[in-house]
Amino acid sequence: MLSYPEKRDEILRVLKILYEKDYIQGNVGNISVKVEEGYYLITPRGKRKAELNPEDILLVDRNGGVIEGELQPSIELKTHLAWYSVRPDISAIIHAHPPYTTAASFYMTSESKPLMTELEEIVGKKIISIPYKKAGSEELEKEVREKGAQEGVYIIVLQKHGLLVGGKSMFDTLNKLELYEFDTKVRILKELVI
Repeated sequence: MLSYPEKRDEILRVLKILYEKDYIQGNVGNISVKVEEGYYLITPRGKRKAELNPEDILLVDRNGGVIEGELQPSIELKTHLAWYSVRPDISAIIHAHPPYTTAASFYMTSESKPLMTELEEIVGKKIISIPYKKAGSEELEKEVREKGAQEGVYIIVLQKHGLLVGGKSMFDTLNKLELYEFDTKVRILKELVI
C-alpha cells in the first residue's frame, strides 16, 4: 500500500487546479510536500502533471534518494530540498509558470513587494527574483538556498522561467500562488491603463 495517501490525493487535486488555471503546462511544473522530518513527496519528471496517479508521486528522503516510486523525481528535486533545508517553516513548494508572473519575470528587479498592500500578509512583504539559471542546475539550487533563507520570503521569481512558492501547507502555497499571479496581472494592467 502507498504511504501518505491523503497527501498524494492533495497533490493531484492541486495539480488539476494549476493545470486548469494554466499555471502549469504539459509535463512541466512540479509540487513537493514535506510529509515528516526529512521525507517528502514530489511529482515525477517527464509526465503530464494533470494526468498523474497516486503511485506516480515519489517519496524521497532529504538527500534525494527515492524511497517509493518507479519514476524519476522532478528535475527540480534538489532545488526543492535546498529551500526546505533553510526554511523549516515551509512544508509545501509549488513550481509553476503562471503567464502574467512569467511574462513579468523578464523585467523584474532582484526584490519587490506586492502592488496591493493587503496581500503582503499572505504572500510576504518581500518577493525575491533571481536571474535565469537552468532548471535543475546546481546554480539554481545554490541561489534558492541563499535567497530563500530570508525570513518571510515565500515567493521566488525565476527570471525568464516561472516561480517557486512555499507555504505552510499545500493549499496555503496554492493561495499564495494564485494571489501573487493576480497581483502581477493587476500590475501589468495598471501599466497599460496609465
